[in-house]
Amino acid sequence: MKSFATILAVFSLSFAPAVLAHGHLKKITIDGTDFPGPEPQQQLDSAIRMVDTSDPVKDVNGPDMSCGAGAANRTATLSADAKPGSSVSFTWVSGAPPGINWIHNVGPMLTYLASCNGDCSKFQSLGAEWVKIDETGRTNEEWTQGTTLNKGLPYTMTLPADLPAGNYLLRHEIISLQGAQAVGGAEFYPACSQITVSGGAKGSLPGPTASFPGAYSATDPGIKFDAFDNKDAPYPFPGPDLAGFAKGANVANDSNPSPSPSNGNAENVTPSVTATSIPTTASGTTTCSPTPDSGAADPAPNDNIVTVTKVVTIVADPAQANPTATVSTGSNDEAAITPVSTSSPDEYRPKRRSRVMARRYF
Repeated sequence: MKSFATILAVFSLSFAPAVLAHGHLKKITIDGTDFPGPEPQQQLDSAIRMVDTSDPVKDVNGPDMSCGAGAANRTATLSADAKPGSSVSFTWVSGAPPGINWIHNVGPMLTYLASCNGDCSKFQSLGAEWVKIDETGRTNEEWTQGTTLNKGLPYTMTLPADLPAGNYLLRHEIISLQGAQAVGGAEFYPACSQITVSGGAKGSLPGPTASFPGAYSATDPGIKFDAFDNKDAPYPFPGPDLAGFAKGANVANDSNPSPSPSNGNAENVTPSVTATSIPTTASGTTTCSPTPDSGAADPAPNDNIVTVTKVVTIVADPAQANPTATVSTGSNDEAAITPVSTSSPDEYRPKRRSRVMARRYF
């Protein structure tokens, strides 16, 4: 038996005026530069491949699964410049009337890359071998598309830092699950952009690869999924696993947290540093010492410095009487723990020294 929430959600969406004609990818933004896309059936010099309609793709086995309605055998005239590690934002809008935010708020977003093996303006998407570089679902029962696109905000992800140079199709996809309680109820919104990545090393994309159509089945657990009766269940992302060089990508999902970034170095170790004295005011001193296996030299007393080897990230729990800072390896450097407030002796944060980057505050 369906819950009242399920029935209400489906009822409401069914009677929205053509669900505001659904929507399409309006633009991509790479490192702050906008690359506008065409409206459906609009001829426009763009890096985004034109679609025929703002309506969703419903046939998971059809050619429109590659790049959107009518875009399987279509290319774009331009290519957007990017580099390894570029920030890429996707702005989606409702199909009608103009200026309305993306209408849906339930379901994941996934991003794929495929090499064009040359000029993307001559490459058709049905022959693409796609690798997944990003996926985002829900956190605390809120889907990312609901907290970004539905509120008029773009969704932003980062290209892999070791992405080889070359010409690529960038496929961003929204899957709307408001009607996915039954087979055939999921709605797919794929859109493809042509990008040229410069500055990367030579090489090819790592696997696993997938084809569209073919990557999904209508009965996959992440395609036939009751998002309203399964609010506490982990969402099973469809398609291939994240590519090897994208393991640190955004993965918003209550029961599927983002993997920790890794540089693939077998010598990576995780030494720890323990604060042995806690100051009572900001003018107090914090004496810290590395554990014997950290490989660091002993610090001078009361100099507020923790010297470690290959520091990248420091994370600590201030609720502990003696906070422990966990140090991830990266490059030789120094890190310090310093008070940030005179009102609370427990408020500490990592302080950047030289090349140390503190990724999380505590």
